[in-house]
Amino acid sequence: MRAIDKNSDRVASEDELNSILDKIMSYKTDGGVFDFRVSSYWQGYTRWARNRVGMASNRSYYSVIIARGESKGYWRLCLLNQIDDESLKNAVKYVEWLSKKENREIFPQEFPIKLPPVNDRKANVWNDSTAGYSFFDSGKIVQLTCDWAEKDGLIAAGYIDCTAFSTAYIRSNETTGKVDRGFTRLTRGQCSITAREPKGQGSGWAGKSDIDFQNIDEEVIAKKSFEKCKASLNPVRLEPGRYTAILEPQAVAGLVAELLFADRNTMDRADAELGKTPFSLQPDMASGLGLTKLGLRVFDERISVWHDPSDPELGVVGYVDKYHGMGPVTWVQDGVLTELAHGEVYSVNRLSTENNNKIHRKSFRMSGGTMSIDEMIESTKRGIVVTRFSDAAVTHSGSMSASGMTRDGLWLVENGKITNALRNFRTLESPFFILNSIEELGVPEKVFVNYAGQEEPWLDFGMLIHNFAPQYIVPSLKIKDFSFTSTVDAV
Repeated sequence: MRAIDKNSDRVASEDELNSILDKIMSYKTDGGVFDFRVSSYWQGYTRWARNRVGMASNRSYYSVIIARGESKGYWRLCLLNQIDDESLKNAVKYVEWLSKKENREIFPQEFPIKLPPVNDRKANVWNDSTAGYSFFDSGKIVQLTCDWAEKDGLIAAGYIDCTAFSTAYIRSNETTGKVDRGFTRLTRGQCSITAREPKGQGSGWAGKSDIDFQNIDEEVIAKKSFEKCKASLNPVRLEPGRYTAILEPQAVAGLVAELLFADRNTMDRADAELGKTPFSLQPDMASGLGLTKLGLRVFDERISVWHDPSDPELGVVGYVDKYHGMGPVTWVQDGVLTELAHGEVYSVNRLSTENNNKIHRKSFRMSGGTMSIDEMIESTKRGIVVTRFSDAAVTHSGSMSASGMTRDGLWLVENGKITNALRNFRTLESPFFILNSIEELGVPEKVFVNYAGQEEPWLDFGMLIHNFAPQYIVPSLKIKDFSFTSTVDAV
């Protein structure tokens, strides 16, 4: 069991945040509708490259939003990162001053902010081991990887990142006398390690993301990256073409998860009716009432995709208000498209109901099989094993044709055995083709999702919950006739 930092209370508790909110409420002198939010944020990370530590950080801060409603859905507001009495009192006065009629004409700008989502307490989105991660442990893994690299004549790089976040709000309507309160807290952790040959003749990578850092074994990740690096040395060139491809789960995540199911625009029902997504069938740009592929088989019948707030591995945040629904959603069932995402406006205007929303979550599970990658290799006469893809991007939205490059380990399979490491390829393929060309499915597993650069958004808390700690649980896939279009020199 790894150590937990004694200073594990790195973000404010619900009581601490509510005490600040109560203080802000006491400074209010005007009536009307007010929205007060206080968030506490902590991040710790270690980064290393070329066998040396490059950066280590441990930072925390508060953010406060003080807003007064002016028109429906629009607010006058003040943002600050201080919680002392004077700063909070002045911020409330400033917002009340902005709301005066004479000042509204001088400063007409208003901002749309929504009621933030609130965890229903059933979702597994917080873990003490992540919030209390001891970075003495990260120092140990950095030393270990650097020692291994220097011993084997390789270069090691990587990073460990842990984040914890808590937020509470009060929305007060003096006219109706209604006061809404809510609280949510989240954690996320990840580890990414790369080993490379100094002259660019081989590269190996491994990584994992999880809400619970206890589920991330840094030493296992390091060993896997070094093993892949050594196995990828001295790659040979293979002519481009269509080959049987064995896609490891991380490769499936990069070319299917990120581009298709994790993209909220691709999964949007209104956009599909307008003809903007690959799930459009007969678009109608004039009325927006075109037909979609709902109810049609779009993938191999062995493929189902879903999310559930009660899933202990996914970490999908539930909601407590009637507009967002806390239940599970199945997007694809046995290859048939069963749902597309839609929210409050769509439900009321198109479906004439207020509680039938299907809110998109970036986290999801995909069904799989029982075959291991070794068994896939043994059953393959001639094919290519892919570790992962980089720079994957959609080149045609209608077909979801996407370009990308293989990376960090590519191998030729002949007669059931790996015979050579290969130079990398550029690929051009569609997630739809991939999910309709399956020969075998592996066991689904949680993969690495890059959280780097995802900071707390000030206003759109829905986007925060959507992006904070997505989890993909996907299988390895054996695909026939995968398109490798050209070789590239990058490792």
